[in-house]
Amino acid sequence: MGAVKMLAAVVIFGAVLAGCAPADVAPSAPPSDKPAGASLQDMPPTAPPGISAAIESVKASAKKRGIRPNNVWYEPNNNAVMAIIPPSPDADLQGFKADVAAISADAEGFTVGIRNALRSLEQAKAIQRRVDTDTAILRSKGINITVTGITTNGDTVLVDVVGAKDIDAVKRQLIDRYGPGIDAQAALGSPSY
Repeated sequence: MGAVKMLAAVVIFGAVLAGCAPADVAPSAPPSDKPAGASLQDMPPTAPPGISAAIESVKASAKKRGIRPNNVWYEPNNNAVMAIIPPSPDADLQGFKADVAAISADAEGFTVGIRNALRSLEQAKAIQRRVDTDTAILRSKGINITVTGITTNGDTVLVDVVGAKDIDAVKRQLIDRYGPGIDAQAALGSPSY
């Protein structure tokens, strides 16, 4: 995709997301060894004090217990710090849950909790890379993907598809090709083919 087409796709994607229910999609990011997370500058002005400290405490506990969270962030709608954790069979989940409960008990004006993810952020990024690599192949099958992203849970790749007459059929084709870690939504615009 040329730079102009990519910029247009990002603008369209942003406009579509602005009108969506909380699917909260992050644009494609370069691979990283660090789990996603919030920082002080990401906090809304109405966030209670202590949010950043709670996030750092949850991250430290996760590291100590052998867990790589997909995301640790503040959800203003729920007034909660949430640790999004993928399946972690070799980790000390009980210890992590106890740590999170203690952090939540010490929190003033918000809660701290855990939400399970279907897969790791690394697994979702691998699916996203496959989709990004396959755009020409998918276009030849009538699936024109304008943008890919990963949901805030970090476990599902969300793609915007332009010109799809039956988005459910497109979803089925993508799941057949990439597995259940992918979802699609119809995007505004017209196909480029």
